[in-house]
Amino acid sequence: MSRRKYFLQVSCFNNTTKLGHLLNKKVYAKYNHTLVTEGEEVQKIVQYIRDEMKDELMKNRRLKEMLVTVNTYDKNYLYILLHPRKSVDYAFNIRGILIKNEFVEDEND
Repeated sequence: MSRRKYFLQVSCFNNTTKLGHLLNKKVYAKYNHTLVTEGEEVQKIVQYIRDEMKDELMKNRRLKEMLVTVNTYDKNYLYILLHPRKSVDYAFNIRGILIKNEFVEDEND
């Protein structure tokens, strides 16, 4: 079994919504230029984004919920994307570049 470690970079797109900008500031401050291992750590980032979005939606009812998706097009890159429903435009993305691929023995073997 292998575990991949990714170096994260957060990018915001200028034409995003107000919610996109608010979330980008928080995610950028917490995760830009960090190192994460695939699996549970990536899911914690997704959950953090969802929790922050929920807080912002509670503060301002006029904001519209956005979708968070995780993609690994190939194993060298990890993408966490935030985008509005019914749109292909992204509010921001978190791009992870593979820096280390650790091979660990499965405990069940």
